[in-house]
Amino acid sequence: MNSPASDTAENLSNASREAAADFRRRSSRVKDTAAEEMQAFLSDVEDLVKRVANISDADIARVRPVVMTMCQRFTHMGPSGAGQIAKLCNQILVGCTMALVAEATKLAVNAGIDAAKLPECLRGGTADSPVLRTWLPRMLERQFEDRLAASAVVLKDLDTAHALGRATGTALPMTATAAELFRLLGAKGGAQWDPAALISLYD
Repeated sequence: MNSPASDTAENLSNASREAAADFRRRSSRVKDTAAEEMQAFLSDVEDLVKRVANISDADIARVRPVVMTMCQRFTHMGPSGAGQIAKLCNQILVGCTMALVAEATKLAVNAGIDAAKLPECLRGGTADSPVLRTWLPRMLERQFEDRLAASAVVLKDLDTAHALGRATGTALPMTATAAELFRLLGAKGGAQWDPAALISLYD
């Protein structure tokens, strides 16, 4: 019997393979799609790209001209399932950084400096990031309900990444810690709040 973690990894791969097959069927329409159908086709491609379904090199070459009208880069990570794993790596980096921004912001406030100046002070340095520039001001302004994302969704992604870590024998202590902070936030009623609400855990 497979473990829950193994099932999670297998489900990710199966879902990606199904989406890739769907993408392949749809992408074959690119060359012959009439102008009046193009908008519907673009919507189809956008939906499938959001599902991070990676496909063959030939499929990528066929749809690349269309997809590149909607994004800055389009990287083929590998066989079906590779894109899902890349997305989970992205969510680890974002979710853990959100937790660290909350911690650093609270330290700056408690130590008596103007925390609002940190993004400008650190701009261009190693610590600079879109997460810092976006969420530190939101944390200071306590923009919890006017959300850019739901904390419950971030937690779901971190838990999925942690399950994949167990399935692959990969220790993810930072991911686990960030997930527990988001879980604690949810237990305090903030599951649907913006991740900026992490700073409230330090009140």
